[in-house]
Formats: sequence, structure tokens, C-alpha cells
Amino acid sequence: MKPSSTPRPAEWVVAGMSTFGSTVKNLAPAAYPAYARIFHPLRTTNGDDEPPVLWSDIAARFGRISHPAMQWKSISRSTASESWDRPDEPMVGSLPSEPARRLTQILADHTGTPSDCFYGLWEGWGGAPLGSKIPTFEIPNRVMGLFQGSIEDANQSFEPWPADRRANLWWPADHAWFVVSEIDYDSTIVAASRDCVDEILRARGVEALEVSPSTDLSNLGDTVNI
Repeated sequence: MKPSSTPRPAEWVVAGMSTFGSTVKNLAPAAYPAYARIFHPLRTTNGDDEPPVLWSDIAARFGRISHPAMQWKSISRSTASESWDRPDEPMVGSLPSEPARRLTQILADHTGTPSDCFYGLWEGWGGAPLGSKIPTFEIPNRVMGLFQGSIEDANQSFEPWPADRRANLWWPADHAWFVVSEIDYDSTIVAASRDCVDEILRARGVEALEVSPSTDLSNLGDTVNI
């Protein structure tokens, strides 16, 4: 992956994301046939060798309901007295490595330009500024650096930012799909074709549910587990 030579490939993103908000339609620059929400997995405090902890597992443990708009804070709150070694919270703002790797494999088959993709990285990640040689573009409340590479680069962690800082936005040159890991959210949205989203929903190693453009991803969006 390298910095894009020009910010022009992001012009359609800027034009299509004019309103800041917490619904799915506020996160994608255009309407797509279908949308998937990928829940960032957790790992136990026992180390990376432990299998990931799924949101659905936590919801079931505490008698909560797993559904597309569920929120980590609402499903991980126990209503009974019990001892539990609470796992770390989900990663915020970046899709973890394993679901990112699996997602790239799926998305590569759903674009005509897998070797020509673009990545937006929020300038606010701690560690270092983007630098003057990296072109930027601005969406509501966010200034993003623009990078270019192949679909395989989606799993690249940016340095010298902290580990597991992957791009916040991904899209191919043909705009066949759009991926967003919003900086403040612990899940990733994929806007794509019906076939692509169906494949994501079936994929092993990816915990995902289908959402609609009006799904609220904020902490207020979970009106089921209250």
C-alpha cells in the first residue's frame, strides 16, 4: 500500500457523505442493494491463543437477544449475580485481523478491480500525523488520509500507529462495495451487492448480521436489550 497520488478517487465519498449520523446510511457514500454488520470479536484475558469471543455468545450467557442493532454495553450487562472473567471489550474503529483477512477473500471476488483499491485512514489515530505527502479528504467530522493498493492490503496495520490500526474506509476503483469501520464503533459495515452480503453472512470466521440503511449503530440503537 502507498499514498494515493491524488485525492480525486475519494471525491465520490466526499460527495456522498454530507451528513454526520449514527445510522448505516450515514456511513456509506451511496445506496447499495444490501448491508452487513460485522461484529468485532473479543478475546479473553488469557491471551491470543484463546478463540475469539462472539457477541452472540455473550448475549446468550446473559439472557440477552442477539439482533442486528445490538450494542456491546447492552448485551454484556448481567441481570443476575454471577462470577465472570469479563473479556476485553471489542476493538473500536478497526476491524481485527482474522475477520479482515476473511473479508478480503470474499470481497476480492465481488469487484472487477481487486488490484486497484483505496483506503481512508483517520488522521486522529495516535502515534504520528499523516504527513504532508499523504493526500487527504474530508467527510463529516473526519479528515482522512488516502492510500492506494490491492485488496490484500486491507489487512495491513498502519505504522507507526498502534498495532491493529487498519483503514477505516475501503473501496475498489469500480465502487462495487464499500467498507467502513467508523472510528467510534466496535463493528464494521459492508455495503455491497446482494450476493456479496449473503456470502459474508455465511462466512466462517466472521460474525455478521444483515442491517438496513436505517439501522442505528449508536448506544441508543439497541431498543431490544434495555
